[in-house]
Amino acid sequence: ATFLPVMGQKKVYIIDEAHMLSKAAFNAFLKILEEPPQAALFILATTDPSKILNTVQSRSLQLYFEYVDEHVLSEHISRVCDAEGIAYENDGVARIAHAAQGSVRDALQLLERVYLASEHITRDAVIYVLGEIDEYLILHLFDTFAHYDAYTSMQYVHDMRIERYAPMRVWQRVVEA
Repeated sequence: ATFLPVMGQKKVYIIDEAHMLSKAAFNAFLKILEEPPQAALFILATTDPSKILNTVQSRSLQLYFEYVDEHVLSEHISRVCDAEGIAYENDGVARIAHAAQGSVRDALQLLERVYLASEHITRDAVIYVLGEIDEYLILHLFDTFAHYDAYTSMQYVHDMRIERYAPMRVWQRVVEA
């Protein structure tokens, strides 16, 4: 960090998952922060700021990033699809944005997985890649449990091959329904 940059005016050091640094690493970093080189800029990225030493926090400018709104994320995914020539339906893009829970990185990774699986971004393709169960099946499952005996209900569960869905995703859809 004490060497001048070869190109440009600053050298930027990005430390991702900074909360995972050991106490010894933080102490070594503090020595640099006490007299920081003018040509160095340090960016500590973390999802758990409470694990960053107070002495480091006191010498830092803290910026907090919010999750991206689902509508904005949908628009971004649509622009990426247009730029990359990926065929998509708005329902599929909306489902990706919903599943990403405000994370642009997760949305783009999911878009890539769906595209590799089907080459056309549809709601059903996203549901398949996520291992989710369709709302129609959830509602029909509730109806079967409410109106039929245990044998018929279990037969329906067997016929729908529920084991092909991710258990946590099934539970999440049941809770959302």
